[in-house]
Amino acid sequence: MNKPNSNLTIMRDDARLFTGIWKDAVISIWRSDVDHALLDLVEEDLRKINESIRSDYVVLTILVGERRNPPTEDARVRLIGLVRNRVPRQIATASVLQSEGFTATISRGVITELDRASNRRKQEHQVFSSVEEAINWLAKSLGHDQGWIDELYLQVSEQIAKTDQ
Repeated sequence: MNKPNSNLTIMRDDARLFTGIWKDAVISIWRSDVDHALLDLVEEDLRKINESIRSDYVVLTILVGERRNPPTEDARVRLIGLVRNRVPRQIATASVLQSEGFTATISRGVITELDRASNRRKQEHQVFSSVEEAINWLAKSLGHDQGWIDELYLQVSEQIAKTDQ
């Protein structure tokens, strides 16, 4: 289903996960703890994305919510497998955890370690504390200008605002 006048294709929008494709960017907003139920949805969406996008693209993953339980060891292993099996057209991934403080810093470190453990080749990954920083970094990966940055930020902001309601 498409959002009118926006070029945003919404693939999933439920209590646990939002997944959308906007031009050459995939937006993934994780609204729940990282567990097998969420990873089932992410895996299904990744299959659909890989079938539908035929050019280079970037992924913006945003973890919303202040309190998160850490993933179990088997959920971590599965997440590493999902990251490892990305297609060559996915050239960069930015993960955002907007919370501040010690717990958020530790969580961003865990995300970075999961990425390193995946032994990814030819794909960049960064972890950010703000959506703005992440989008600017992704734009550089694709060589896009400020217009692209502003438009993607607007799309993401609208989806996050819906989550906060």
